[in-house]
Amino acid sequence: MEIILDQGAGQEKSHKSLQDLSNGDYKVDLSKYINQAFEIFKQEWALFGAYTFVIILLFTLSIITIIGPILIAFPLTAGYHIACKKIKAGEPLAFSDFFGGFSKFGDFAVLMLVQIAIIILPSILIGVFPLLGELAGDAGVVFVLIGGILQLLFYVVMIAFTALTYFCIPLVLFGDLTATQALKYSFRIAKHQFWWIVLISLLAGIFAQIGLIACLVGVFFTASFTEIFRFLTYDDVFGLAPRSSEAE
Repeated sequence: MEIILDQGAGQEKSHKSLQDLSNGDYKVDLSKYINQAFEIFKQEWALFGAYTFVIILLFTLSIITIIGPILIAFPLTAGYHIACKKIKAGEPLAFSDFFGGFSKFGDFAVLMLVQIAIIILPSILIGVFPLLGELAGDAGVVFVLIGGILQLLFYVVMIAFTALTYFCIPLVLFGDLTATQALKYSFRIAKHQFWWIVLISLLAGIFAQIGLIACLVGVFFTASFTEIFRFLTYDDVFGLAPRSSEAE
């Protein structure tokens, strides 16, 4: 176990090793994350909103390169985590700080490509069944039915995959792990609090969608909640110190 200074509280906070966490020796506290998320958001809500607008703009412009959105997605997402860290530590936050995730561009690109490969290959296979259904004539309903069942199962698997990779971005950003190490340890550790992480993700998503439901412009200010919750969960479980020396 290592002792890490929790700068936001001005006190020492103990965080367990990756091995202890891999054995399930940790808990999550949803109610605490809700309170902290609103506290962090309200301190720099304008910067969070402006950054979300820039992300949407960059994604829109990068679509013409096809692969552009894939390469910039995780570095831009990491910007929310960098902002949260500075706010929690009581440090001044500049808009340029949000782009610090590009310092880990290579690892984030590998991480994204690995995840896309895991997602795309099953999607292609599932997409074959409706085509087979059209070619099979009267018997095609069987292929369509199988395709529908596989698609439903795929959605379930994707929810599980999203939960199990929940810690990947901060493990690369703060833990200083490689993409493959981040995937490995996120899987090992997230599985022990799987349903809580699913609940945290769903709740964060609800908060993120409030702005879209209430007012389209509001989404610029609430979209950040997904990553604020992720940061708070990671910080509570792992701490923000590098963990590369512990990784296998």
